[in-house]
Amino acid sequence: MDLTPFTLGGTFVTLEPIEERHAPDLFAAMQDEEVCRYLAWPPPVKLDETLTLIRDARAVMARGQSILDDEWPAVKARLQARLSGPGTATSGR
Repeated sequence: MDLTPFTLGGTFVTLEPIEERHAPDLFAAMQDEEVCRYLAWPPPVKLDETLTLIRDARAVMARGQSILDDEWPAVKARLQARLSGPGTATSGR
């Protein structure tokens, strides 16, 4: 899978690779419980934690991996548990 970061521009929104300069706004957004409702990991409590998330994500992408590759089994396990929990479409599988 090619995980080379690129920018995707549209009429109303532009998606760009995550960078450290995004940390303050991302941190602020992640203080809303609804924004983080389906995260497979707890939201950051400090801005430095957001910077760490960004740095880790960029390092994983630079290696051509996904954050859900085998290197991140705890994240993958939490995500799978949330997706297959009670009351979900995948429950019981």
